[in-house]
Amino acid sequence: MGVNYLAIFNQAAREAPDSGVVARIAEGVREVMERRAPSFSITYPCHTPQENHWFTMQVTPLHSAQGGAVIAHTDITERVAAEQDLHRLMRLYALRTQINRAIIGHQGDQDLLQEICHVAVAHGQFGMAWIGQVAPATGRVQPLAEAAAGHSLLGHLSDPVDGHIDPSVIPLPRSPS
Repeated sequence: MGVNYLAIFNQAAREAPDSGVVARIAEGVREVMERRAPSFSITYPCHTPQENHWFTMQVTPLHSAQGGAVIAHTDITERVAAEQDLHRLMRLYALRTQINRAIIGHQGDQDLLQEICHVAVAHGQFGMAWIGQVAPATGRVQPLAEAAAGHSLLGHLSDPVDGHIDPSVIPLPRSPS
């Protein structure tokens, strides 16, 4: 209260010069206040270590002799979360559809496993996929198929002598996928 709204964003832009969002907000408010734009709207993140939030900001000019603007922030966190969930579900549906097509048209088990890994990377948008089987006698993982978007994790984990993997060296997955 009692502080110029634009001054807050100018200060924030000076404190975080690499933040394009803060600079864009300050410029958008300025454009409306100086009547260079009829309105301004932006969607921006406002995350804390505990939670992620998203807002939409709408700036509309006041049509009065003194000028000014009405600035409204709307919390759209639930909508963004729903959109992200929908995107994830659509991606998984496409993955399942392509895997089902591979199963129906497969020629051999090894080709099928390799195709499933390729589908996971291409349609599931995973960075890598691999399928392995634990050898009961040794308890070690025998890789059966793999695909990777940029690099092969299996090449780093496999024992060059027998091609098996010690399960204790397999990294735990990181969220979200």
